[in-house]
Amino acid sequence: MEPSRAHFLEALDELGPGLWTARLMCLSGLTQQSLLRGELDVAQAINREALCLARAQGSLVFEGLLELDHAQLLEQRGAPGRAELVLANMHGLLVQQQPLAQPLLGRIALRRGRLCLCQGRDAQAAEHFESGLQICLRSQDKRVLYGFLGLAQLAANRLDYAQAFVLLRDAERLMQQRRIPDTVYRGLLLHISSHFWLQQGRPQLAHEALTRVLRHYHGPHARQAPPATLELIPGLEYLLVLTEVYLKQAQTPVQQLESRLQWARQRGMSGLEAQLHLALAEVAWLRGDTPMARQALQQGLALIERCNLQQTLRDLQLRQPRLPDAIGRAESGHSLQPMASLQNRLSQREIEVLELVALGNSNQQIADQLFISLHTVKTHARRINGKLGVERRTQAVAKAKVLGLVV
Repeated sequence: MEPSRAHFLEALDELGPGLWTARLMCLSGLTQQSLLRGELDVAQAINREALCLARAQGSLVFEGLLELDHAQLLEQRGAPGRAELVLANMHGLLVQQQPLAQPLLGRIALRRGRLCLCQGRDAQAAEHFESGLQICLRSQDKRVLYGFLGLAQLAANRLDYAQAFVLLRDAERLMQQRRIPDTVYRGLLLHISSHFWLQQGRPQLAHEALTRVLRHYHGPHARQAPPATLELIPGLEYLLVLTEVYLKQAQTPVQQLESRLQWARQRGMSGLEAQLHLALAEVAWLRGDTPMARQALQQGLALIERCNLQQTLRDLQLRQPRLPDAIGRAESGHSLQPMASLQNRLSQREIEVLELVALGNSNQQIADQLFISLHTVKTHARRINGKLGVERRTQAVAKAKVLGLVV
């Protein structure tokens, strides 16, 4: 990072006003590096300077590129809704005035997909990821990687881990076919794979991957994270702490997480702070410290509610579905709902049907036991699948178990 920063600054000293396009690219690079260091105020100042220059030159395409930086800044500050609005407005302008700006529209779509996913809006996220992926495939843009990653995350949310890992393999294969340096994608693939392995109860696989990849980001010759994924390194670090706790290899996990939490809080990185609060709650709970777990959960929930970070909730729920109830969720005054709306909760009758499905009963057997018609059972089953976001009864049972709805 440091040699790169020195080149950017030297270039800005040499480039005159007529070479404004090159100046804009230097300013964008410096913005990205400030974001990676957690210097959000510095990043905001540089980004504002760059946006003013692009608008003064009347360049909508460059303005769109810089608004992508702006959106990342807003996401870091815990404002994914504002970030998505910024990009939605820019998309509308580009479609109307710059119909040939397809590569940029692809990147905007992928970022909007991430922001919708962050807020728990899976259907809109899927549309943006699919659209962005197809555009980036046509334009040979390596950012296509983020389309695969987003769709894999959505598949994991549905408990379809087989499809999730297929998408990750497809992403790796494409990167290799296009001869993209593995430093661009390897850490990202292992990061999201580790999330899935922890959700599946396979911490040893996650530990091996995280230990291996973090060697590249630590030490005197440490690499920086890919600019499009600013929280990669702290994300890898706290997942490694979790795996060590799962494997009973951790020595000072609480202190490690609290140190990272203080770092994120000092820099105003609300999204990362929420993740770390929930990680701390999980570690405290696993180590038997219920008061600390309850306090960390309450603080995390408050941030999540304020910033609408629904995916952070879901990640915890997929790893530890029974944690909230075990540490006294009701006392926190919040409900840890993995779904975006309370309307998605199952009725008591639907839970009864689901419990009988989980026991292996057929629709006719359920009808006989509950004294209802076969048609009513099928209606309940259809509504259950819709509320849980699945297509088959086996998927409904699996997801309901993860969410703690049935045993």
